[in-house]
Amino acid sequence: VASPTASLTIKSIAIQKKANVTSTTPKSIVGYTNYFQVSNYFSYAQVSITDSLNDGINLTSSTFSATLSWTNSTGGSGTYTFTAGQFYTFTAPTTANSGVTTVTFNVSGAIASASGTKGYLLGPFSGNITYAAPTSVYYVTNGPKPVYQGDSITSSVMISGTL
Repeated sequence: VASPTASLTIKSIAIQKKANVTSTTPKSIVGYTNYFQVSNYFSYAQVSITDSLNDGINLTSSTFSATLSWTNSTGGSGTYTFTAGQFYTFTAPTTANSGVTTVTFNVSGAIASASGTKGYLLGPFSGNITYAAPTSVYYVTNGPKPVYQGDSITSSVMISGTL
């Protein structure tokens, strides 16, 4: 009988993405949460999160709203609501970028603005960014091809910063 094995990769900074649904239909709203952590004994500056939503999600800069929440190493916490052009950039889906919508959050800048600090993330530090986006009726590429229930629409997220 083989024993189950597990693998763990230890990181100084990590991120996970979660959608609040496993299936969607056109025009349905999908909620996303990006959870991130800085490990003990590490400090990061210039932290940014790049969130990419593949073709089939209809996120627009005019309707975009996101909230950042965090807890720092001393137990303090805070929130910041991203508003138009403040501490995030938005790339709309086009046929040239395969219909991918990209949002890059300046986490350090938002924390600095909300807390009056320099925006350093001193471990242990945890936070999350939440937002919602509707499922498209049609794909941007290969169009006009409709989005059907059961289509696989994926997304990815990356975090970066300076130690």
